[in-house]
Parts: sequence; C-alpha cells; structure tokens
Amino acid sequence: MNSTYKLLVIFVFSFCLISCTTEDYYTSNDVVEKLTNKIWVNIIKDKPKTMCEQYVFLKNGTGYQVVLEYQNKEVEKEKKSYFHWTFMYPDNKVIYIDWGLYWKINSLSDVVFNVEETYDDPYQTPSQLYKRKLEMTSKNSIFM
Repeated sequence: MNSTYKLLVIFVFSFCLISCTTEDYYTSNDVVEKLTNKIWVNIIKDKPKTMCEQYVFLKNGTGYQVVLEYQNKEVEKEKKSYFHWTFMYPDNKVIYIDWGLYWKINSLSDVVFNVEETYDDPYQTPSQLYKRKLEMTSKNSIFM
C-alpha cells in the first residue's frame, strides 16, 4: 500500500511538472509575431467610393492607420492617424486601441486578420449596439 501511495505521488508530481510548460508564452509570442510589422488591409466598397483602411501594429505598442478613399480608381483622399495598442488579457484575444476601440480577434494567421470592433470590452459587455467586423489581409511586411 505504501509503495502504491508513493507511485501515485510521483505520478501526480511528474504530471504537474510536465504540464507546467511555456506553451502560453509561445502562443502569446506567436500572436505578436503574426500581428506586428505587417500592413493589414481592409477594403470597404461603397458606391461610388471605395475605402482602403491599412493598419500597422508595431511591437513597441504603437501603430498607425492609413485611410485611402478612392473614386474612379484614383486616390481622392488620404489620412494617416497614429495610435497606441495593448492586449487586454493574457490570452491576447482582445486588443485595446487608444481611440476607445476594442478589437476581439476572431482569427489571425500570417495573411488573414479578422476582428470584431466594439466601443466597450467585449468580455465585460458582450451585448453592444456598435459592432463592426473587419476582415483584413496582409499586404506584406513593412520591412521588405
């Protein structure tokens, strides 16, 4: 009986050590690597104009947005705005942008970035009137 108890304790202790990995760190690091230093493009097609929103997130927590307004395939207006950003939770699923916007990440890969934009924290206030879906693609690396 005593040896069975010792084996059980060793098994539980070993299991705890194995489960204490740096997987969360690597997952978080993957999110940062996929998100940053790329141009994320969202196209809004409203007749007669088309808008192109470009977002760039830098690793230092800053970023910028360029909005291009096209009419007849020519740029009619161009506006550049700067922002600070941070992750709201350790799982890196919600980004806060200091324009008073929250982006809940629905999917993120090297080439696709889909979010739901809200004015309030989507976890704290799930039922909000304002929700905008952004389906962005990566244009390229900004350092190419």
